[in-house]
Amino acid sequence: MDAYNNILDRKSVRKYQDKKIDNEAINKIMKAAMAGPSCLNLKDYAFIVVDDKNELKALASLIGRTCNMLNEASHAIVVLMDMTRAFPIAKNYSIIDASLACQNIMLSANALGIGSVMLGIYPQEDRVLKLKDYYKLPDGMVPHSIISLGYSDDPREKEDHFEESRLHYNKW
Repeated sequence: MDAYNNILDRKSVRKYQDKKIDNEAINKIMKAAMAGPSCLNLKDYAFIVVDDKNELKALASLIGRTCNMLNEASHAIVVLMDMTRAFPIAKNYSIIDASLACQNIMLSANALGIGSVMLGIYPQEDRVLKLKDYYKLPDGMVPHSIISLGYSDDPREKEDHFEESRLHYNKW
């Protein structure tokens, strides 16, 4: 699938088949996650790959009903901002860098025939603290999001999100 059509084809998937994603696909997805740009190429991110069913259920329970799809997922990727590597004079660029990694995770998963959905953690402080405590994260590691992954069992068609009225050329 070419890159343009992959972008247009991707949709958020919250229902999964009972089928495990193999390690080769996960490695490709994680390689893509780290292939994106980051501020000054500092790579101010880290990841926790979760593939244990009990851990996925614990993660779903910890965050709450908005993460229920983790109960059916094959994998979850917890995306972290590594503030120890962040641009010293503008550390919040790590938010953008983690977001770019998330997009690469979801696009590469889609290209491999794997469904995904991004589950927001940051900036909801209660969720951030729950994950920091659960994973006993070292200082400087801040949870950004969780990407749920699995082979889609969602029959919905992809929607067209294009809205020409949102475009402005040369000035507002």
